[in-house]
Amino acid sequence: MKLFMSHNHRDKPRVRALSRQLQLAGADVWLDEWEMRPGDSIPLKVNEGLQTMNQILVCWSANANGARWVETEFASGLSRSLAPGSDVRVIPVVLDDTPLPTIISHLLWVDLRADAVDAAVNSIMGFQNDAERLKAIQEALVESDIEVLTLADGQVYVCCDNCGAPVSELIVHEDIDEKHDDIYYSVSCRACGR
Repeated sequence: MKLFMSHNHRDKPRVRALSRQLQLAGADVWLDEWEMRPGDSIPLKVNEGLQTMNQILVCWSANANGARWVETEFASGLSRSLAPGSDVRVIPVVLDDTPLPTIISHLLWVDLRADAVDAAVNSIMGFQNDAERLKAIQEALVESDIEVLTLADGQVYVCCDNCGAPVSELIVHEDIDEKHDDIYYSVSCRACGR
């Protein structure tokens, strides 16, 4: 599934959180801050994203209402979706109570007003329940061949959270509180010394 995230920059934190979860669940996500670098032509990069993605998620809010970029992006998606044989879909993602534009109000939309990101991901990806979503995330992690370090208390590390060194550079420390019969875990890094 190839998803283009159309949104207003003021909604970036919520859209970024949704994008990360969709990516973890196996979607190919086009989010401007992940795809554009200084010196890139904004219109050319956005056009490239719109042409290569087959699902345009219109993250709709008071911020998006009247935003020319959002209007242009969903108009482009609608135009592509109407072409004969097209597999392009426009999916409204409602972030607040702002009414959808009339031209997309007939489309089944995803409700993200209550910040239920898991439910939104299930809906967008077509998962029937949380277990299907979690299995997809597990599969994506296994296929990515990312080395992880899981501590006995459930903490998971993919790198040093200070310098980004791989888990092979991490050292697990176990401290025992004999008075309370508890075990505490901590991690240090050979690369940065923290």
